[in-house]
Amino acid sequence: MKKAFPGDLEFSWKSFYHLPYDYVLLGFYQLLKLQREELHALEMPVALGTAVYANSQRDPKAQKKPYSPLDFSLYKQIENNGPDSYSAACYMALVKSGQLPAWALFCYKDVSSAGARPLSSPPSALIAHDAILVAPRKTELGVKGLLIAQESASDQVRQFRNLEGNTLDLRVPLIHTKVIAQEDAILS
Repeated sequence: MKKAFPGDLEFSWKSFYHLPYDYVLLGFYQLLKLQREELHALEMPVALGTAVYANSQRDPKAQKKPYSPLDFSLYKQIENNGPDSYSAACYMALVKSGQLPAWALFCYKDVSSAGARPLSSPPSALIAHDAILVAPRKTELGVKGLLIAQESASDQVRQFRNLEGNTLDLRVPLIHTKVIAQEDAILS
């Protein structure tokens, strides 16, 4: 980890063993993602050359669609346009029950296409006036889930209430856009 993040003091040999397990695991997954993106970028010139050659040799009558460089790519980008199925199911249940504010419907298309599974229990969510945490679960670092929030909640402590009416104060992470829908966001 120190080799992958050389400027990060948290991954030094003096403080590495004090870090929470989830934080190190999150850093490791981020490292894998960065390595995959780098390998994909490095292979693209070869994939482009292969696609050009294959398109020059193909029979346009037999094959209508030309080859793309991604057809010859080993490290394709993994596209994940929606949340996991449980988060999607909780979101859709909130929509059906009318508990989701109108401003949070901007991500309806992506969430509804995520393949929501049927819920065996009532949906779970933490709702504030400008932030919602769908399918929350407690971790060592805080409460984790699908965060749907407005820019006004950025880096602010908000009082969230669950669907039973209990309240909990949580800090919303920094938001760089007007609205956000972020899977696996952690609120402390």
